[in-house]
Amino acid sequence: MPLESVLLLLDTSEQTRNSDYPPTRLHSQIDAANYLAQSIINGNPESTCGVLTMGGQPRLLTSCTDNLGKILNSLSNLTHSGTTNLPHSISVALLALKHRRNKNGRQRIITFIASDIESKEKELGKVGKMCKKNNVGIEVISLVPGEEETIKKLCDTANSNDNSRVVTVPVGSLASDVIVSSSIGGDSGGGGGMPMGGDDPELAAAMAASMSGGPPAAASGGGGGDGFDFDPSMDPELAMALRVSMEEERRRVENQNKTEEKDEEKMEAVKEEKEEEGGEDDAILKQALAMSVDGGEDPTFYEQMTTGVSDEDEAMQLALAMSMAGGDGGDEDAIKEALMGMEGVDEEDEDVKRAMEEAKKGKKEE
Repeated sequence: MPLESVLLLLDTSEQTRNSDYPPTRLHSQIDAANYLAQSIINGNPESTCGVLTMGGQPRLLTSCTDNLGKILNSLSNLTHSGTTNLPHSISVALLALKHRRNKNGRQRIITFIASDIESKEKELGKVGKMCKKNNVGIEVISLVPGEEETIKKLCDTANSNDNSRVVTVPVGSLASDVIVSSSIGGDSGGGGGMPMGGDDPELAAAMAASMSGGPPAAASGGGGGDGFDFDPSMDPELAMALRVSMEEERRRVENQNKTEEKDEEKMEAVKEEKEEEGGEDDAILKQALAMSVDGGEDPTFYEQMTTGVSDEDEAMQLALAMSMAGGDGGDEDAIKEALMGMEGVDEEDEDVKRAMEEAKKGKKEE
């Protein structure tokens, strides 16, 4: 991350009591400011950050410092007061940046707007030109509907080399969640501009969604609920490790699915092959039985021979024995002699006896 000095401007006017941004507009700003401050300080050891409130009279709570504890402490004691004078507050912020400790690096003002803008466009244009002249970028986080045009004109006037922009938070959303995936969060994120998932918006959204209290809550000790118990901006190396681990797991699941599909295809092929082999064996058996007797073209002879023989191998052995006996189904002695040399066929087997009797009976009837 580049060296920078950033001043956070928080709107503490009476309008920030509204609860259209949970829990209130003020507390939504505080959560987001916590996240931004930690990201800036952890992004570069020489970067500094300060806090200024805009409700009533602008107050510089903390000048630009690298003491994160001091910054977070100043954000924990904010109260509502008066109305906001945006041009005057930005002028005070410019003066504070002018007297920053480290004169090197870029300068930025990140201002929250959570109340109606009562200033005239001429005043906003004037302060915008001052920012551009001093090369100070303005980044606005809007929590008030209907002021988009006015805010955009301010940023367009101050813009130089794309250092000014607007982020609008939808009503009902957490400002911290929107900042995480915005250009503001990307510029100030720790670990080389990769807060909450780097250049992977899906990972950033997943990490943000997994933390029930949002990134600032996790960073300030609020815990991640049933999600992560750390702030990725505080430990970018761990966040990167999680990203790599998620990618490896996705690839492992894909490879496993492909392997299972191939195994199923192989099983189907083996099954079909066995069915084809079974059909061939059945045809050979019929042919052997037909050859074993005279008039082998009789289609009922196969059924007669296999009646009572439960095993196809036994039926095959019997048919071969009859064939070896000279094809005469009635020559019992010849069949017995052939069976003696057949492995696995016992002439005393009840099934074999029954098959031979059926064959002899069929021969006599002919």
